[in-house]
Amino acid sequence: MKNILLSLILLLLSSFTFGADEAPPPKKDKTEKDIASADVCAICHEKITFKRPLSCQHSFCEKCILRWFEKNPSCPTCRCDQTYFSNLPLLSSNDSGVQQSAARNLAFLSRNNQENQNAIRQAGAIPRLVTLLESDDFLTKDYVAGVLLDLAYNNLENQSVIIANINLNEGLKDRVHNECPHLYSTLF
Repeated sequence: MKNILLSLILLLLSSFTFGADEAPPPKKDKTEKDIASADVCAICHEKITFKRPLSCQHSFCEKCILRWFEKNPSCPTCRCDQTYFSNLPLLSSNDSGVQQSAARNLAFLSRNNQENQNAIRQAGAIPRLVTLLESDDFLTKDYVAGVLLDLAYNNLENQSVIIANINLNEGLKDRVHNECPHLYSTLF
């Protein structure tokens, strides 16, 4: 009896192909929705606003990626390390809160860490930081002055790059003298 039931089950199962003979479904043509989804932030799942690309070329909303970087210095998509580069594009933000947070993050990274200071310089942060010395936001300017002080301390190469960038901007040297005296006395 068992053999008859087993044979019957095998016979029934063999009649089902489970889709093995079926062709795969045709590829869909990209719709406007699919094309638009390329501009969707992987963090908030909304259309990207104030697009900020990372060094790995993934892009996100500026505010989303800044919040992400507060907890994790890697790309949310590929997990590529963004420790040094995560804050650079954010320094150029139109949002003073975003600038302040990026400057604060760089200040934290640069504190008493020569390796991080060199990486920040090599990443091209000095011109952006010097530009932010003109910020009307006191905290942003304070963080930036702290980063530049860390970069300049006992490092003649960094000092010369910072001084050259300050001298490119007419009137900035006087402003640094008046508003960031510790930085001024270190540099000049």
